[in-house]
Formats: sequence, structure tokens, C-alpha cells
Amino acid sequence: MWNSIAASRREQHYRKLQARSVILQVLLFVTCLSVISLGQTNDLTVVVLMNSSNTTGYNVSGEYQRYPERYLEHLQIPYRIVDVSSSSAEDMTGARLIIAAHRGLNLSPDWQQAIITAVAGGTGFVNLDSDPAIGTDAHIRTIFGATGSVTGTQALLSR
Repeated sequence: MWNSIAASRREQHYRKLQARSVILQVLLFVTCLSVISLGQTNDLTVVVLMNSSNTTGYNVSGEYQRYPERYLEHLQIPYRIVDVSSSSAEDMTGARLIIAAHRGLNLSPDWQQAIITAVAGGTGFVNLDSDPAIGTDAHIRTIFGATGSVTGTQALLSR
């Protein structure tokens, strides 16, 4: 009789352990799903602005291909190229960084405003457009407080 009572209690205890185990597994599964859903939602790809109608800045051996593109590739930075001459301004507030990739980008007022909006929201901006008149563009005046720009003398490298 005592053996049957002990066996019955062991069986009840075993069932409770199984139920707790199932509950624990379900909670763990739900927790994992919630952690996965809280993942990164922002675009970590760098937005690289270029103008394909400016063949000095963007072509097979243009400024962009000779300088910024090499660094992006070498450092394995994920990036996407946006041609400002053939596409309308886009919302870039989700981007982490915007690069104006070459001289003479000639951004439309809509593109300049899109950059201003993104930077105001926390996006970084690197300007590689060394056009002499770049300091008069609205986005440069707004972001950097520029009142104009001048071209400096070119540095000479000696060996």
C-alpha cells in the first residue's frame, strides 16, 4: 500500500515537472521571439550621393572611383549609390551616414533639403564636394554655418 501511494506521488510530481518544463519552454520561445523582433530597424548602409551627368566626378576613373569608393571597399563599409541626377530626393532619415561623393555634385534644392532633414534627425554627413561654390548651397550653410567657400592651394607630395 505504501509503495502504491509513493508511486502515485512520484507520478504526480513527475507530471508537475513536465508541466513546468513545457511552461518554461513556451516562455523561453516567446522571449526569444520578442528579442528577435526588437532587432535593428534602421538602415546601417551608408548613402553615397553621386551625379552620373558629371563625368569628371563619376565614371570609370572619376574622382569617386579613385578616392571614396576605394576606402568604402577596403574598409568593407556597406553602401548604396544614389544618382542625384536621375532620381528625386528621398527620405534619408533612417541612414546613419550620407556622403556627398565627388566635386560638382550639383544637388537640387529638394536633395539639399533631404540632407538637412536627415542631419537634423541625427544622420551624419560627410561632404567631399570641393566645388568652389559649395559654401553657398543651402545644406552647407545650414549644417556647417558656412557663409561661402574658397578653393585652397593644392598640396604637393614630395618623395
